[in-house]
Amino acid sequence: MTIACRFLERDDPYERTVTAWVDSCEDALLKLTARLVDPAVDLEVSLLAEPSPSYHVARATAAARSDATRHACEAALARFGGLGGRRIVAGFRREAAAVLGETPGADYLLDAAIEAARLSRQVTRTTLPAGAPLEPADFHEVDLRAWPELVDLCFTYRAETRALFAERAVRSPAVPDMYAAPPGRPLVFHRYKRTQVGRAGPALSLYQSMFDQVHGFELWYDLDLATHEVLRARALTPRLPYMGICDEPQRRVRDMEGVRLGADWTGEVRRRLGGRQGCFQLTDLTSDLFRLLTVR
Repeated sequence: MTIACRFLERDDPYERTVTAWVDSCEDALLKLTARLVDPAVDLEVSLLAEPSPSYHVARATAAARSDATRHACEAALARFGGLGGRRIVAGFRREAAAVLGETPGADYLLDAAIEAARLSRQVTRTTLPAGAPLEPADFHEVDLRAWPELVDLCFTYRAETRALFAERAVRSPAVPDMYAAPPGRPLVFHRYKRTQVGRAGPALSLYQSMFDQVHGFELWYDLDLATHEVLRARALTPRLPYMGICDEPQRRVRDMEGVRLGADWTGEVRRRLGGRQGCFQLTDLTSDLFRLLTVR
C-alpha cells in the first residue's frame, strides 16, 4: 500500500485557498458562495438555497475565473447546474459527485460545492428571543431550534452540555444576523480557508486553517510516507462558537497520533475526532486534508 498527495509535483508544496460567504437575498433564499483557487484552477460556485430546515437548492451555478480553468473543467462546469433541486442534507456529497460524474475537474467542483453547502449551517432565518442581548446559552438554544440535526452531533450539542453553561464561563462571538439574516444584506457570513501540503524528508506535512466570525482553526499533521503513520497532530483554536465548551473536544486531535492511514481512514477519523465527545468541525477539517491524499 502506498500513500501520496496527488497534487504534489516533485518537491514543490501545494496550496489551496477557499473564500466563502453568505448573501441574504431579498426573498426567502440565501446565496451560498465558495471561491476555490490553487495552481491549476480558479473557480466560483453558488447555491441559491432555502435556509433550515428545508435546505432546498433552487439554483446552482458555477463559473471559471480563468481561461485555463474554463478549458480544464468545461464539462464539470456545465453539469454543476444539476445540483438545483437537491437538498443540502446527509448524502449531499454523494449526490453532488453523481451529478458531476468523472469529468475533468469534477473533484474541484465537488470540493467547492461542499464548502458552499457547509455555510447553510452558519446562517438561517429564525425568530430570536425579544428583549435583552442574547447570552451564549441563548445562542446555544437557538442553534438547536434552528438546526435540529445538531442534537448529539458533537460535544457542544449533547443534551447534557446544556448544564455546563451555568457551571462555566462561556463566551460566544455569535451575532443575531447569523440567525435572523436581514433580507438583502450581503456578506452576512464570510470564511477563509487555506490548505498546504508539502514534503518534509520522509514525511508529508499537512496544514489546514479556517477563520470566520465564529471559528478560528489551525491544524498540522505530519505523516510518515513509508508507514502511513500520523507522527504528529496539533491544533490551535483561538476562536470557537462557545469558548469554555467547544475547546474541550479539540484536545482529541492528539488521538490521531500513531494512527496508520488505510483505505478505511474516514471511519478512523470519525471515531477519534467525531461523535458526542468530539467536534464535527475538527472532523471535517481533518477529513478535507486526508482527501487530498491517495491511499492504494
